[in-house]
Amino acid sequence: SPREHHDWASKMWRRMDRDGSESITRRELDCEEFRSILRSILAPRTKAGFMGGAAWERAEMNMNQAIHLCLRKADLNSDGTLSFEEFKSFALALRQDQSSAYTATLVFALFDLDCDGSIDEDEFREVF
Repeated sequence: SPREHHDWASKMWRRMDRDGSESITRRELDCEEFRSILRSILAPRTKAGFMGGAAWERAEMNMNQAIHLCLRKADLNSDGTLSFEEFKSFALALRQDQSSAYTATLVFALFDLDCDGSIDEDEFREVF
């Protein structure tokens, strides 16, 4: 429900806004709480309930790119930080849309290191 999401986002916000500035910087976004959200998308648990293997390793290796991507996508006013409303809206999208098309788009964005809309050989080798 919207109220449950607001409460969840508020709880995460209090953990992540470590300097109390009422905005989250890239450095603050790079925390275990946010990484766990990204892991659930990039390397979801298997039917047996385990996370691991190649998907897990790629998710860990690309976490910095994923955090950068998330900040860039969620920062609607382009000030380099996230307000609570920006964070709450983006987190809702991350938590709700677990479709394969959404995951594929996110993974493509992680591979496309120079953000030119294509993955060249160097980018492919960088990721693998």
